[in-house]
Amino acid sequence: MRGRVGVVIVSYNVRLYLQRCLSALFSCAAAEGIELVVCVVDNGSSDGSAQMVAQMFPHAVLLANACNRGFSAATNQGIKLVVADEGAQVDAVLLLNPDAELQPGVLPLLLYDMQERSRAAVIGPGLRYATGHLQHSAFRFPGLWQIA
Repeated sequence: MRGRVGVVIVSYNVRLYLQRCLSALFSCAAAEGIELVVCVVDNGSSDGSAQMVAQMFPHAVLLANACNRGFSAATNQGIKLVVADEGAQVDAVLLLNPDAELQPGVLPLLLYDMQERSRAAVIGPGLRYATGHLQHSAFRFPGLWQIA
């Protein structure tokens, strides 16, 4: 499924994770024919994160905050940019943590689910550890019904 996705990544001193995240994101999108509007909001990192984005991913928009504004404020900055970028209409906005690496097939599936579930405002993918095992990260108190 093709579409245009706005992606917001908030970073703070996670240069190596961020590099892997962006590489996987752009690779998946290119292979799947999905157009991206990517905004990396750097919250005053001192590890060269912002410089790495500017050098290695010039097609991503970089908002480099002078200080750590916090996750919520930085996320709002990024969302404002990706939905207003050159009047761009995006089919969905993806909030992506810099330590996440998208796997092939995830973006089209998320777009499909958003279109099929027109009443849904938010859809989240399943999370997996590097080993491939399901990560139960969205639950505060695990119960028997969550065991996979």
